[in-house]
Amino acid sequence: MTQQIKISVYLLSLAILLFSSLSANAAEYYIATDGSDANSGTITQPWLTLRKAVQTLVAGDIAYLRGGTYTGANNRNLYNRFEGNSGTAGNPITIKNYSGETPIIDGGFTSASGRVPIFDIDGHHYITLDGLTIRRGSTAGIFLAYDSYATNIVIKNSVFEDFVSSDNSGHIYIDDGADITIENNIFRRYLGTSGNAAGIIIFRAGNLIIRNNEISSTRSGIYYKHSLDNGAITIIENNLIYNQTDMGLKYSKSDSIIRNNIIRDSTTGIQIFEESASCDRLVSDNNQIIHNTIVDL
Repeated sequence: MTQQIKISVYLLSLAILLFSSLSANAAEYYIATDGSDANSGTITQPWLTLRKAVQTLVAGDIAYLRGGTYTGANNRNLYNRFEGNSGTAGNPITIKNYSGETPIIDGGFTSASGRVPIFDIDGHHYITLDGLTIRRGSTAGIFLAYDSYATNIVIKNSVFEDFVSSDNSGHIYIDDGADITIENNIFRRYLGTSGNAAGIIIFRAGNLIIRNNEISSTRSGIYYKHSLDNGAITIIENNLIYNQTDMGLKYSKSDSIIRNNIIRDSTTGIQIFEESASCDRLVSDNNQIIHNTIVDL
């Protein structure tokens, strides 16, 4: 065996060893409506609440939610409950549905009751939420980076419905985060006062990808309100936005690509504007608006 082949075999073996070590350290847990937080979290001994999961998970771990409806205080307002744990590149913390089943997380609110979302992800990184149905949070279903910077968050394949709106609210509320992907979700309906309600509302965030979502009856579809990270690209593409009583897309940010979206049956299609003087950045420029379809306004 030549020296070059020996080195190649050694490097391959080392890579396999490292991958095996990472996989061995990752854990899978399960949550079910008939579980108990005193259980071990296995598929035969599942936990009962999301709170137990987010207090336990570390980088690489996955929590699977079994089908059913999750209610009560331990399944909402999960504020900074990742307990200092974040995922890492290639090893996110993941909460997702169990294959073929539909978990519904119901905050239970029918009128505004302060800031009580289902998830509140502040100061954490590499978190993935996948395949969940989230409904009736107060002010939002998910807050991202409301108080502390959050990065590398993925929200996908989920349904958001009937959030309770007050001023500046949305199914997903992003403030001061980066590297966030929101894709293949359904957003529909809001309850309460309209205020500045939107399916997705954004303040001071950059490097966002919002694509392949369906957004209906949320007053505005996507509302980027306060721009800060000019120069950080935001991509909004391939979304279907309809039945909006305000704007399909309401936008105060620079350096964005808005393409291949369909906006229909709404009061206004796309509005590019500069927010009031109370904001840090007042400029909306260098935006590319390409191949969007806007009909039946």
